[in-house]
Amino acid sequence: MSDQDSVSKIELSKALKAVQAVASRSQFDQVLAILVPDEDQAVQQAILGLSEEDEFALLCRLMETATHISPLEQRPIIRNNSIAPDFLVQFQVAHPTVPAIGNSEPVRCFVEVKSTKKERFKIGGSNLRQRRAFADAFGFPLFIAVRFLSAGQHALWAIVHDVDRAKTSLTITPQDVLDGVRSLVWNELGYYVRPGLFFEAEFDSTSQDDNVLHPVYGTQTKFRAVADHASIESTGASAFFTSMLFECFDLREVQIQRMGAITIQRLEPRINNLLLADIVFRINQLLREDDGRLLYDASRALARIDTQGDKYLLKRWFVEKLIEKYVRESFVFLGKMGDSDRQMQNYVSLLNTR
Repeated sequence: MSDQDSVSKIELSKALKAVQAVASRSQFDQVLAILVPDEDQAVQQAILGLSEEDEFALLCRLMETATHISPLEQRPIIRNNSIAPDFLVQFQVAHPTVPAIGNSEPVRCFVEVKSTKKERFKIGGSNLRQRRAFADAFGFPLFIAVRFLSAGQHALWAIVHDVDRAKTSLTITPQDVLDGVRSLVWNELGYYVRPGLFFEAEFDSTSQDDNVLHPVYGTQTKFRAVADHASIESTGASAFFTSMLFECFDLREVQIQRMGAITIQRLEPRINNLLLADIVFRINQLLREDDGRLLYDASRALARIDTQGDKYLLKRWFVEKLIEKYVRESFVFLGKMGDSDRQMQNYVSLLNTR
């Protein structure tokens, strides 16, 4: 790889990821062909790993509980037995029995971000020991954030507080999504759709309104949530965003009714419950640019933060406002994450290690 012998693969990967964030696909492919002509898989994997760091940072930004998120340079000027984790973060950590932003405490921590295609992730040896040494040198707790990629288009992140230093390794599984500190640092609850709830999307093939456009049925003009006790109807922009909200629960068409230019599509959710961060992540996955490209691109959004790179992304306040009336009218129910006693223990442990 010519001059790359003097540059580590991780440094090359960082440089390539920076180019990827600001270049078109064709431009990036040209640069990649020049710098990595042999299609080095290790470099490709490193770029994917760095992109997961961006995914975590952007989701923290959209969840609006972090007051500071700063990436850390992992190439130390003074070499010792420590390595910096990926981020220094300050979260406003919510009390587990009173989950509101106003009832939170600031917690500064280091976060190491990982991802895996498997059902468990293990970190140990020098990889863990050196990050512990760095965290201990500054007196901040260490979090390990792992995304389970097997979940596909879900924000299946487990965030674990590395509190038991007697352990020489940590094994993190999807169960840690509930048992870890995710619900505390993201101030998160679960949303459960009412049993029997279904939806009706009404389309008009003659409408010229700017709304959801179905290739066969035409433009969506109304969206209704129908339960056994009542219904809620939305029109215009409200119908657009409400249909996006409930599309996060993986709606499937079960029936259609046609009356001239009008088509009424009956939809039922295939997912009955989602965590708030999952809704925030999934609703943003539905947004597209004019050319059809996915609007939610973490690396591109973070590269453009100074010029409002996430201007068109939907944050938690918007999602909570959108779903608020459905919770109030018992179309959707709120639920706490995980075991209450365990979350209280996590909370006390966090406050004691600040």
